[in-house]
Amino acid sequence: TTSYAYVKNYDIPTSGAALFHQSSIDLGKLNISAGIRLDYESTNLDYSYFKTLNTTESKVDEKDGSLDYFEVLPKASVKYRFNSNNFIYATIAKGYKTGGYNTIYEKDTPVSFNPEHSWNYEAGIKTNLLNNRLFINMAAFYIEWKNQQISQTVPSGQGRIQVNAGESVSKGIEL
Repeated sequence: TTSYAYVKNYDIPTSGAALFHQSSIDLGKLNISAGIRLDYESTNLDYSYFKTLNTTESKVDEKDGSLDYFEVLPKASVKYRFNSNNFIYATIAKGYKTGGYNTIYEKDTPVSFNPEHSWNYEAGIKTNLLNNRLFINMAAFYIEWKNQQISQTVPSGQGRIQVNAGESVSKGIEL
């Protein structure tokens, strides 16, 4: 008889820190807000893959590395109140999602993926009508992504990895 075992060890410790500040100023019916977020994340990879056939152990693969990300994320908004129940607003903000490491490795699949960045724009109106019996909220949005992270099946079909998809846009209206 033949005995065999496959052992894969993944160690992907991640740490991060962020600082955020937002200030607002009221100018009568107009409110202006601005904020900023400083974001830092560090990720390390220590991966090993061993195969044991009968009593003989051999290393099949190993990978190691580290990724460090620092991002400055601004946000600004304006809001104009017609009265205490009705207002219009507009917001612009930079979005971000850190990169990282995949935990499935096959030939020709990427070990890591890059950060995702976006610019998010939204404008809308919120109303309260008929003595609080009818609420209408409407918003238009537009999001531009760079390096959007998407999930993809690996060639063997035995798992999924994160990859970056060039550029994409999401836009619409909500009512």
